[in-house]
Amino acid sequence: MEPSFTKKTLKDSSFIFLLSNFTLFILWIIFAIRHIKAYLDSPEANYIIIFILSEIIIALLFLFRKKEKKISIEKIEWLLPMAATFLPLLFLPEGKIVNLNLGINLLSLGVILQILAVISLNRSLGIVPAYREIKTSGLYRIIRHPMYLSYFFTYSGYLLINISLFNLYLYIFTIFAIFLRINIEESFLKTVPAYQEYSQKVKFRLLPLIY
Repeated sequence: MEPSFTKKTLKDSSFIFLLSNFTLFILWIIFAIRHIKAYLDSPEANYIIIFILSEIIIALLFLFRKKEKKISIEKIEWLLPMAATFLPLLFLPEGKIVNLNLGINLLSLGVILQILAVISLNRSLGIVPAYREIKTSGLYRIIRHPMYLSYFFTYSGYLLINISLFNLYLYIFTIFAIFLRINIEESFLKTVPAYQEYSQKVKFRLLPLIY
């Protein structure tokens, strides 16, 4: 039997949905203005367009995500996923370039993986751990969290082109938050029989044969 909402869950879910959408909208506007300005100042910095595209995909998916059938109401399970989602929007397009070509290649790979994950995921994407629908097609036949893997490539590529103490600290915390987010989500979804069956078939979370 699929998990269902309680009245308290419904109330909390609606509040989280509105608050996260509003926060995401404000941060994305600031992010877009900052990066578009950086691109206009340096038109040769084509990587900025790639990074903006990546964040547009994420923002649109969150804003138009499918309503959940069950959602966590644990505060820590709200805060960490929100941090993992919103922190990358604070990256600054400044700093030293460590390796431009490698950075652009990683950014491009991240966006390609993201698009492939989106094709399978569609609107079943959220911030707080929730049960909407178990996706098992496309990249989800290989690993359980291809979207998070795409983030790793995208943010790593961005950092290689914009290395600064601020971006480095932000990157470390974001990656750490993503790993915690994976554990939180999987712990929450263990209550869903369909996910239990899926995780038995697809053994690895991010990297086949490794993790």
